[in-house]
Amino acid sequence: MVKFWLIELCLKLNGIFKFSISNTLSILGLSVGVGTLLVALSLVEAYEDSYSDSVFSVYSHAIITPLGSKMSVKEVRKDVKSVLGSEDFSISPFSRQEGLLATKGKVSGVNIEGVDPDTVLSVVDLKAKIIEGEFLIEDLEKNSRVIIGRGLASRFSLKPGDNFAIVIPIKISQNDQSLSRKVFTFKVGGVVDYGSHFVNKRNIVMHKNIVARMVNASEDFFSAVRIKLKNENQVNAFTQNFRINFEEKYWLRSWAEAAGGILKVIKFEKMIIFLVTLILAIVASFNVSTNLFLNLVKRTREISILMSLGVTRRQIYLMLVLNGLFVAVLGILIGSVFAVGLMILVNYILKSGVFVPPEVYKLTSITLSLSPTVFLLVSGAALLLCLIASMAPARTIRKFSIIKGLRYG
Repeated sequence: MVKFWLIELCLKLNGIFKFSISNTLSILGLSVGVGTLLVALSLVEAYEDSYSDSVFSVYSHAIITPLGSKMSVKEVRKDVKSVLGSEDFSISPFSRQEGLLATKGKVSGVNIEGVDPDTVLSVVDLKAKIIEGEFLIEDLEKNSRVIIGRGLASRFSLKPGDNFAIVIPIKISQNDQSLSRKVFTFKVGGVVDYGSHFVNKRNIVMHKNIVARMVNASEDFFSAVRIKLKNENQVNAFTQNFRINFEEKYWLRSWAEAAGGILKVIKFEKMIIFLVTLILAIVASFNVSTNLFLNLVKRTREISILMSLGVTRRQIYLMLVLNGLFVAVLGILIGSVFAVGLMILVNYILKSGVFVPPEVYKLTSITLSLSPTVFLLVSGAALLLCLIASMAPARTIRKFSIIKGLRYG
């Protein structure tokens, strides 16, 4: 019985693993298919992650808004605890107000958010999203430091230390339609990038006490609270149970509900893109199958000699299948290198904002990276396709005639 390693050596010497033009084209074709599939899926996954992060930076796990009469943060915390059954959560109150930002001869409507600097970082990590200056929120009579969105900073050419004014319209009386105004001056403490183009161009974050003074309310005034659970797997169950228990007392919206529609579309698109780009890999696998069949025909005499020396049909069959897998492994490795290089180029293009303007995709940045999940999915699909493609020509060994091979090979 001829040893397996000797069979492999004979096959190598006879050129089955030889890098001929046809073998090279098979490997390159598979590499292009694998690389394209990796980049396409990574792009969709990067958009999904960036969009989820941008929504979470605004909502945290959920936003709870009291309905009707004024409530205290302590009461909201008590109700949340009654649903969760524990204190494994963080909560931070905030208030909302609209106004006009005016500086350098320009005016724009803005969303003002008053937060509690002692608790806000426990629910949203704004400090990690600061791109200029620092996370600094002050409660002063004037020129208090605030955080502005990246879009506002760009539009008004503001940088940390610059001053600007916010005008708050105030209704004089219930019966009078005329408006008065309050003017507040602030100083830029930091510039934040939420990841969302819309939020970046409208949001200003300041101390909640300042917003309370804007609307002539007490310092414990708040519009809603953000909540972040320690166990994110409990968010859906908490959302449902909280609504059942306090439907008439609070309005609740989770971050998954805020992003749900877009995320569902992204998941559907990911499946479609995978199926469409998989066609490239399928075509490449057909090329591998054809190449193996041609190699088998060309080397009929060599295979007949090996079989006459005692090599079994099963061993020849395994060698042909391994040849196909060998091509698949090389194609995956070369395709992965091609994909990484293409991702670097795509990241550069996306950051330039020329071909993918943030106004269209609502995100300020997308960064592609090759995740293990995508790599394993694509690699597994490529290996399976090449395995199936290799089995077709290998099956002809079952009807192979040694005598005819030696005579006509």
